[in-house]
Amino acid sequence: MAIINSSGAILAKARAMYGKRLTLQDYNSLLRMQSISEVASFLKGHPGYGDVMEEVNEALIHRGQLENLLRKALFEKYYRLSSFSFSSGDSIYQLMVSRYEIRQVMACIRLLGAGRMEEYITSVPPYLQGHTSLDLMQIAKVRSMDDLRQALAGTPYLAYLNTGADVPDYTMVETRLREAYYARLTKHAGKHGGKLKELVYTQAELFNITTIYRMKFLFRMERVTILSYLLPYRSKLSPAAFKKLLWAEREEDFIHLLKHSGYRRLMEDTGFSSPEDFTRRCEEQLCRRIVHFSSDTEAVLLAFLQLSEIEADNLTAIIEGIRYEIPAEQIRPLLILPQ
Repeated sequence: MAIINSSGAILAKARAMYGKRLTLQDYNSLLRMQSISEVASFLKGHPGYGDVMEEVNEALIHRGQLENLLRKALFEKYYRLSSFSFSSGDSIYQLMVSRYEIRQVMACIRLLGAGRMEEYITSVPPYLQGHTSLDLMQIAKVRSMDDLRQALAGTPYLAYLNTGADVPDYTMVETRLREAYYARLTKHAGKHGGKLKELVYTQAELFNITTIYRMKFLFRMERVTILSYLLPYRSKLSPAAFKKLLWAEREEDFIHLLKHSGYRRLMEDTGFSSPEDFTRRCEEQLCRRIVHFSSDTEAVLLAFLQLSEIEADNLTAIIEGIRYEIPAEQIRPLLILPQ
């Protein structure tokens, strides 16, 4: 692949791809549709999805196939932008591939724990082949934790499974892999600085906010346990504000503290219907501003990729809603729609 070294070229490329995103009018049309075939036909004629949908028979496609194609389209956006050459260390593309690899490892552990590993083969993303250090076909043959350890030999992920337990704790493995991923991402962003650092550290902090809320108010976990699951990065919260969130006894106190923190402006724009919704809406706003106004090449690249992932999640929610005959007015609040 030819290497693009010009910051202007990658900015232009990312923004041109951003220009093919779904509009509010597109989402309104999708929400009126009654079948998966209608959605597939609409996307086949859309400039952002025409390539990946080109050979699809929209009359025969089913929900799982369409969702896999959407994930393929997302990965191809990563790959098209990977021609940008970084000076040293990890690139955003390499880090995004790492995130995909972690998802595959965790899917395998989850299915093994449920005794349904035979289902993995149907979810293997073939577009990852040739871009990942994982042997996905070997992983698809795994039937025990020992098999998985053997399949991960020579990869950085093996160490996280060697916990001394025959079946490692899923949540703890996921937490440690997330920590390792963010350690690489924040190291890269810290060297780069600017808007990239702001975006990465804000994403990590938003993860912490969601984790604190869920563990405190849904699962009633102790503070010392909650702390073991948090990432050690701060963005808009001062140490004092972070401590107050951790010590908040009631949900209304937690939300009040957020409204008077560094997230005040975002809270005014997005509200707080759930921690996950708040996190995604904050990410969407920050990423959109970076794509529109920043000249920081790597920040624009990562922001565009995050917006593309939000769009893929929106489409998945619409497809699932149609499949289970959920009314459009109940699907709409689940979407992070463009302003």
